[in-house]
Amino acid sequence: MYHALLIVGERDDWKATLLENMTVCVEGLDYCAFNTFGGFMQIHPVTSPPPDWSPQQVNGTTYRYVWIIGVTLSSSSRLGGFCLVDAATAELLKFALPASP
Repeated sequence: MYHALLIVGERDDWKATLLENMTVCVEGLDYCAFNTFGGFMQIHPVTSPPPDWSPQQVNGTTYRYVWIIGVTLSSSSRLGGFCLVDAATAELLKFALPASP
């Protein structure tokens, strides 16, 4: 989890000035499916260590364990941005900038 936060924190477009008045939190570790068109779907939260953390491909869909890191405006619960970090490879998979307050 901490490594995932460090990966996100190294992005120039998520620096402190942009994140002012926002809350950054790890939403959780989830098992997700990614399609070839860039879409993804959360399948289930991870509640115990899997036997293999490696990404798996089945019929054009890649299944991965990912850390979901969200950014919300401090004055609301509205999601301002998010990113997904692969738990096995530390690859930044998806990234959406926080909305301007």
